[in-house]
Amino acid sequence: MYTMKKKIGFLSLIFSSVFIYFFSSTFTFITKFSVNLAPNNYLEPHKILIIKVLFIIFIITLLAFSLISILNIKLNTNQKLDQFIDTKTITEFFLKDDLCAKKEMPIYLFFIGVISSIVLHLLLLTFGKPPREGILEDYTTPLFLLAGLILLLSSSLITKQKVVIKRPKSLRLYLILFSLMLLYIFGEEISWGQNFFGWESFGAFENLNFQRETNLHNFFNPLFDYVYPTIGIGGFLIVFLFWFFPKKPISFFLQLLIPHPSFFYILLMLAASSYEGHSETFEALLAIFVFLYSIRVFMCLKFPRNN
Repeated sequence: MYTMKKKIGFLSLIFSSVFIYFFSSTFTFITKFSVNLAPNNYLEPHKILIIKVLFIIFIITLLAFSLISILNIKLNTNQKLDQFIDTKTITEFFLKDDLCAKKEMPIYLFFIGVISSIVLHLLLLTFGKPPREGILEDYTTPLFLLAGLILLLSSSLITKQKVVIKRPKSLRLYLILFSLMLLYIFGEEISWGQNFFGWESFGAFENLNFQRETNLHNFFNPLFDYVYPTIGIGGFLIVFLFWFFPKKPISFFLQLLIPHPSFFYILLMLAASSYEGHSETFEALLAIFVFLYSIRVFMCLKFPRNN
C-alpha cells in the first residue's frame, strides 16, 4: 500500500510540475476546450477567471498530495475522527468489496465516480446548462456502448469463474438483457447512425419527433421531466435501502446485481441532477455510472474471492 501511494505521489508530482511549467499553454488549451462547452461558444471574462482560479487550486492540491505521499507524511485526522465516528467501519463499507479479489477496485470506482461528478457539476455551475447534442454528449455517449460490450463479455465468464452461483442461467440472462438495453440506448443517442452520416429524417421522424431525428425516445421528450427523476431518485432510494437495511443472507447474484456502496456519491449526484428533468448532466453521469458498474461486474466474475 505504501509503495502504491508513493508511485501515485511521484506521478502527481510530475503532472503538477508539467502544469506549472506549461501553465500558460495548458490554460489556453483548457479555455478553448471550455468555450466549446459554453452556449453559443462564448465565455464571459469572469467565467474565464473562475476557470483560472479552479485550475490553480487543482495544481496546488495535486502538488500538496504528491508531497504528502512521497514524504509519507502522516496526518492525524483519522485519530481525531475516531473520537466521533468509526472511520474503519465506514471505510470498509464503502471501499471493500466482498465479491472481488482485487482490493483496489472499489477505491478506483469510488474516486472516479467522485471526480467525474464534481467535474460535471463544476462545468454546470461555471458554464450553465450544457447544450443538447453538444460536446459533453459526444464524449459520454460511447460509454453506453462500452458498458454493453463489457456486460456481454461478463456473461461469458459465468461458467468459467470459481464462485458457485445458484442461478447461473438467470444471471447470464440478466447480463445479456442489460447489455442489449445499453446497446439500444447507445443506438438511440446516436440516432442509429444519423449523427455520423447525416441523413435527413423522414416521415414521422421529421414531423412528430421533437428533435427531428431518427430515434424513438425523442417522441416522448415532455415525459423526460418525470422519467429522469423517477430513475435518478427512485433508483437511489432502492439501492440505499438495500445498502443500509439488507435482508441476510445475501446471495452472490443479488450482491452482483445491486451497485456496490463505492457508487454512493455518483448515485447521489445522479439523483440530484435528475431534479431538472431532461438534463445533459444527468445523462452524462448515467453513462459514467453504467460504465463503472459494468467494470465492477466484469472484475467480480473475472477475479472472484475464493470465499
